[in-house]
This record gives sequence, structure tokens and C-alpha cells, in this order.
Amino acid sequence: MILKRKKLQLVAIGPGPAAYSMKLAALLKKH
Repeated sequence: MILKRKKLQLVAIGPGPAAYSMKLAALLKKH
């Protein structure tokens, strides 16, 4: 899926802070 790919890209590019990752996961779950 595109969303999954985007998430992986963000994690790979950015430092991947736990708070941000959790926030992203929450947003994906909401949808």
C-alpha cells in the first residue's frame, strides 16, 4: 500500500522518534 510505503520512507529518512512514530501509528489506526 502507498500509506505503508510512505511510513517506511519517513522512518528510513528521519531519525524516527518514538513519539512521532506513535503519533503516525495512531493516525493510521484512526483512518
